[in-house]
Amino acid sequence: MMRLLTRGLISLLAVTPGLAVASTVQLSSVSVHLFLTASGTFTDDVTAMKGFGARNFTPFADGQDFGHDTFHAVLVKVAFTSQGETFEKGQVAQLTVSDSKTGKVILKRSIAGLYVGPGGRSVVPVLINGHECQELRVEVKSGGTTIQRQLPFKCGE
Repeated sequence: MMRLLTRGLISLLAVTPGLAVASTVQLSSVSVHLFLTASGTFTDDVTAMKGFGARNFTPFADGQDFGHDTFHAVLVKVAFTSQGETFEKGQVAQLTVSDSKTGKVILKRSIAGLYVGPGGRSVVPVLINGHECQELRVEVKSGGTTIQRQLPFKCGE
């Protein structure tokens, strides 16, 4: 009888959403970096820069010198932490990039199969190309945590 109850409970957990074991991996940060075309380098996190913006592919921010460098790609780094080494087989987070003005979804990516090493930290890169003239919203959801970043990109005369 006990064996039958155990099998039934395992079957119920396998097919019932919301009853899965809680993840030991936590979303810790989201940073955004521009790929500068002339230098071939990535910027520091532009969402942490005071007065950041971009017009006609050219970034600007208070106290920053980008020279005459332009960008056409954006790297989003999604960082996770855990108490130690672990592997999460299923979905850990959902990343959505959308147009801030229209709400149109540009990119939706599931982050799954995440390995966090003994150091307790893992970073997942997501590269976005060709949206340097749109104001973007980057949103990452993981468990009960949501992190959003705004990217005030504009083009025009």
